Amino acid sequence: MCLVNETFGEIIFQSTNAVKVGMEPSARCTFDQVQDVFTITGEGSIQMCIQELSTCKQYNTPVKIVSLNNRYLGMVRQWQELTYNRRYSSSYMDSLPDFVKLAEAFGHVGMLIETKADVEPALREAIRLKDRTVFMDFQTDPEENVWPMVQAGKGITEMLLGSEDL
Repeated sequence: MCLVNETFGEIIFQSTNAVKVGMEPSARCTFDQVQDVFTITGEGSIQMCIQELSTCKQYNTPVKIVSLNNRYLGMVRQWQELTYNRRYSSSYMDSLPDFVKLAEAFGHVGMLIETKADVEPALREAIRLKDRTVFMDFQTDPEENVWPMVQAGKGITEMLLGSEDL
């Protein structure tokens, strides 16, 4: 399994590279016989390169897309919560598409995952669908923060590991 994550890289670079990894067996990470390519993204970042679903269809690229959907621009909201006393601006996503229907419109499998009990069955089903691109829209808690994080102007040795470090 190859896992491509955007956390410490450019958003568009991450998503398009997952497509490339899925297309070219020689580019499939450096692992021995990678079978599954997963990319982890958010609902805001995936919209910046949603057109890659067309590329997946055109080249029959079976990428598994895990979209963590908290209905916010997650890291922007988190910074606004922690640094600006919850003064939110332009971070709430009130007009999101139906990602399941969008994936299906491109000819892919779309899944909506709303409960913890649905997580493992959804991942197992995505892995079972070896020859299909699968878009998994995981609904997450809008207020859940992502840790660890490094605040602006701080060094990596000053990383926040959780809310207790604030």
